[in-house]
Amino acid sequence: VSELKNSKGPIFTFEPKIQKTADKLNTVIVLEKIQDPGNLGGIIRTAAGLGIDAVFLIGNCADFLSPKAARASMGACFRQTVLETDLKSCLELISASNLRLYAAVLDSSALRLDEVKLERAALAIGNEGSGLSAELVNCADEKVYIPMERSESLNALAAASIFIWEMFKWRN
Repeated sequence: VSELKNSKGPIFTFEPKIQKTADKLNTVIVLEKIQDPGNLGGIIRTAAGLGIDAVFLIGNCADFLSPKAARASMGACFRQTVLETDLKSCLELISASNLRLYAAVLDSSALRLDEVKLERAALAIGNEGSGLSAELVNCADEKVYIPMERSESLNALAAASIFIWEMFKWRN
């Protein structure tokens, strides 16, 4: 994970932590088509810091091991379980873990975040510009939104951090 044009070669190699089974998942963040590596790294850092079991990347997300994402994660990308997958496999893992899937939306007809018990939950956050796909939203058990004043939306990192904090509070 370096931006050097000419290096003396690798110092070490590693294998990213990949989730292979779904039997120990209690909290999952699902990220769909997150494009900004800084946002992605920051979300992974927050997830690791607050004990989220896994981060699932679906769609064409930024590379979570890119130099910018790795820096933004402060190395959490090497400690946090991250799985690059497709929607079908993601939904199968969530179902096998008996988690409820919540879709983060900008829709005041959805449940307010303060009305939702986010334990044993998977929370999906979408692309910075277009949000979650209709397909993923339709697969969710519930839609949830963050009530706001004086702003219409938050960026993916800010929204994810709020949701992750709520998941942490319910678990602890």
